[in-house]
Amino acid sequence: MINRIIKIKGVGKFFDFSLKASSLWNGEFRPITLIYGENGIGKSTLTSIFRSLKNDDSLVYQLRSFGTNDSPEVTLKFDDETENIEYKNGEWDKNKNNIEIFDTHFINTNIFTGFEILPQHRKNLFEIVIGDEGVRLKYQISNLKNQIKEKNNELKEISSEVAKFINVYEMDEILLLQPDFDIETKISKKQKEIDASRAFEKIKQSPEFREMVLIDYDIRYENLKAFCQKSIDSISQEYIEEVEKHKNSLNLGSRSEKWIKDGVDNIQDNKCPFCLQNIETVDIVKAYTQYFNEQYIALQKNTKLLQNKVGEINPEQIFSNIEIDYASNNGYVKFWLNYLNIELVELSITGFKKQTVEITKKLKELVDLKSNNPIKPIEIEIINKLEKILNEGNQEFIKYNEIVKRENLKIKALKEKEVKDVIILEKELEKIKAVKTRQTEEVKELCTIYQKINKEIVDLKVQNSDLQTQLKQYTFEIFSSYKEQINNYLQKFAPYLEIRELKSTYRGGGKDPFADYGLYVSGNKIDFKADSMNPNVKYSLSEGDKSALALSFFLAKVFSDSNIDKKIIVFDDPISSFDINRKTSTISHLYQLSQKANQLIILTHNLLFARDFWEKVKNITQSLKLSFMRNSTVIVDYDIESETINGLFKDFSMLDNYLKFGVSSDTEKRNVARCIRPILEGYFRIKFYGQFKANEWLGEFLKKISISDDSSVLSKLKIYYSDLDEINDFSKKFHHTNPNADSESIYDSELEKYVKNTFEIIAKI
Repeated sequence: MINRIIKIKGVGKFFDFSLKASSLWNGEFRPITLIYGENGIGKSTLTSIFRSLKNDDSLVYQLRSFGTNDSPEVTLKFDDETENIEYKNGEWDKNKNNIEIFDTHFINTNIFTGFEILPQHRKNLFEIVIGDEGVRLKYQISNLKNQIKEKNNELKEISSEVAKFINVYEMDEILLLQPDFDIETKISKKQKEIDASRAFEKIKQSPEFREMVLIDYDIRYENLKAFCQKSIDSISQEYIEEVEKHKNSLNLGSRSEKWIKDGVDNIQDNKCPFCLQNIETVDIVKAYTQYFNEQYIALQKNTKLLQNKVGEINPEQIFSNIEIDYASNNGYVKFWLNYLNIELVELSITGFKKQTVEITKKLKELVDLKSNNPIKPIEIEIINKLEKILNEGNQEFIKYNEIVKRENLKIKALKEKEVKDVIILEKELEKIKAVKTRQTEEVKELCTIYQKINKEIVDLKVQNSDLQTQLKQYTFEIFSSYKEQINNYLQKFAPYLEIRELKSTYRGGGKDPFADYGLYVSGNKIDFKADSMNPNVKYSLSEGDKSALALSFFLAKVFSDSNIDKKIIVFDDPISSFDINRKTSTISHLYQLSQKANQLIILTHNLLFARDFWEKVKNITQSLKLSFMRNSTVIVDYDIESETINGLFKDFSMLDNYLKFGVSSDTEKRNVARCIRPILEGYFRIKFYGQFKANEWLGEFLKKISISDDSSVLSKLKIYYSDLDEINDFSKKFHHTNPNADSESIYDSELEKYVKNTFEIIAKI
């Protein structure tokens, strides 16, 4: 409970208030404290100080007094605190969250503003309905959501960092990338595919590898060997020896047989072609004739053919062509390696060529030798050696050609392959490289942190889900009960108003719940939007209805609070000029609230309401007044009973009862009308003490009001002048100074109008 307000300095009109106890008042507040003050004296400022103490340190500083640069200071004493609570240097040294306040701020923030009930009102109303326990759950949920949001922001930051290394995958995909021990090969292969795509036309026009031509002398080696070993059996050994002997005597070497053969071929008429002697009987000539017989001629002819064929063999040219093909292949290997994994073996052509050229030369010599002496068999080792060399060399060519065929299949497939767009291939390469980058230490560390935070988010979401379930169950129970309580109060204040469909809900993608409800007037649902073409708040609710609605929400809140016995409840003008007909019911509920709450503080500018409430609780309440003294609003003791006139309240009761219950006779109506002027005169004498003389009445009051200047306290009554003048004209007809007062005609509708106008003016000023 607030025990004392010790000091308020530099806040609004509290320029410099310090508590000064007196014999009339020791400065203490009581469990029920009634504070009366005119409009503009500082009631709302005092209420705002209490609100700041609850949960808004900045509010007091925002209310600092004009004309001073000093920081506001406030000192309060509480019964449950050993030390005073102070506001200094822009903050409270301790907050008190057990304060509940009903004022225009509560209404504008939680119920309605002007002509509309906005989504923000229903969002704030949610907290009112669910109470402290619900708010605790809500803020736990909100805190979890904020943590989730912060951690999601951390994930975004990490994702952005990872994206600097890998930007072709989403983060979830990056986390799933596994090590690939063949990644370098895949990168190389894809790069070649990209290069191939870029050089597609060049690839199509570039030749495949050439196969090495096998060396084939077109010789049947078995026949050749048989031919070289062939001799002529029809020539007698005697003649052969004779010819050989003669050949040797010629000193012509291998040419001797040819020389002799040419000579024999030129013998005509059995005469020597040189000396023309008859040689028919010469034995040597007979030997020649038998030696160079048909078999010899045939053999010599075949030898000549063989000699010509072997003579045409050109191994140098053959190998030159082979070397050209081989060089071409080697030249294109570098080209094709840009796009394919080419594996060509090396050929040892030089050694093969050298051996082949040498052995071919020896073959030619061998054939020449046979040609010069056809009937003489010759050695065939050279032929065997040639055959072996060519076979071995060709086997290497065959192996090489098999590889060429294999690699050419790759080239052919590449040429026939449908070419992908380079951009697509580069994207694929980036994805392959991403697999490699994923395993770098820097990215691995970022991914580990990401996974850790992600797990924390999952845990937070589980907690949030559990709390959401708790809050949902809690709000379901609370909202059902709360709706009944609100409607109970509305039945007292405005029975034609009703709340239906009160529930907790979420709007759109919003994270905060709403208190959604339907508002019905006489069973008809009204729209919350002022611009709606349907019945709406703006046109379907009076200001009194809105006030009744707000008060019903607040009373339902505080009465349903399980900790109400610990709460300090503050009301700043609980009824307005529009609520005068609800005064009795309001006072009754305030009294009930005072019996449950730790403390009830009521601030009001309505003197009639203050007096009536005081009458209800006068034995247990502390009555105070806000006054302006020594350039500052101060809090002083206020004796409502002695400060108000008994006759005034008697007249007020008559008007009040008339509005509630009516009267039956014209005489009673005239008696009601006679009370109007005394009420206004008495209220003005209290409200504007010292401004009117004892022998002045309402007519004189109006004259003073009409001529008052802006410096006069009466000037603010000018806006009510026409209404007051009209009331005066109506009421003076029934005054005793009028000899016809008891016979003046009077009508209910007219009387009711002026009685209501009277109450409204009193409430407003």
